[in-house]
Amino acid sequence: MLATSFTTFLWSLIVIFFMVVYFMMLFSVIVDIFRRHDIHGGKKALWLLFILVAPLLGLLIYLIVNGHGIAERQAKDVQHSQQQFDEHVKAVAAGSSSADQIAFRYRPADSMTGVSRDTARRLAERLGVDETQAIHLALHDMAVKLLPQYEADGGPLTATQVRQIKKRATQGKKRSVRSSLFELESS
Repeated sequence: MLATSFTTFLWSLIVIFFMVVYFMMLFSVIVDIFRRHDIHGGKKALWLLFILVAPLLGLLIYLIVNGHGIAERQAKDVQHSQQQFDEHVKAVAAGSSSADQIAFRYRPADSMTGVSRDTARRLAERLGVDETQAIHLALHDMAVKLLPQYEADGGPLTATQVRQIKKRATQGKKRSVRSSLFELESS
């Protein structure tokens, strides 16, 4: 009794092993059929139909007829994936994405719209920074000069202003905050 159950178990393991191998080969062939660029829709459909109708026979015939190309296509795909991965790693290692960068070119001569490389080098030396920092400093100076800045306010509210705000807030009038604030200034 024990011997038959052991042989049954062993036989089941062997059958399961070959079923797993068969399904791995079957899926590999189906993926290869879809991956191929040298055949088109009609031939792909016929191969798939043949494999679905007669799975073992279709699988064996496909491997005999097209077996040499499977390894080549897989190697090519692996090489392509490795190349894309390497490019991605280089892009990430470079620091920032292309969305964070701007195109910058030095002009052949200084003008209103640009400077030469020599001017940028001299400016960087004079400031004691590198060229990139010199450009950032120049842009910062332009931003301070040209873009609006917040003016300093008059400090904290006076007691009179606080009383007027409290008085108007308790009245319950439906007035905008803007109109209330402008009336305070004129009072």
